[in-house]
Amino acid sequence: MLGFYAYMPDITVWLRMQPDFPFKQNLLELDTQTLQLVVFAFLLFVILAKVQYFINLIQNIYFIFF
Repeated sequence: MLGFYAYMPDITVWLRMQPDFPFKQNLLELDTQTLQLVVFAFLLFVILAKVQYFINLIQNIYFIFF
C-alpha cells in the first residue's frame, strides 16, 4: 500500500480523475504538501489497524488452543 503512495507522481492529478471520491473538493483545496501528509497519515492508519487486527487474531487463536 505504501508502494502505491511512493510511486504516485502527483496525488492531485489522481484525485481529480476519481469520479466520486469522499471529500474530493476539500482535499483538492489543500496545498500539495498537506495533501501528501493527509494521504500518508491515512495509509499509515490503515496499516496500523491491520497490524492490530492480526495481533488480536493471533492472541485469540493462542488462547483457544493453550
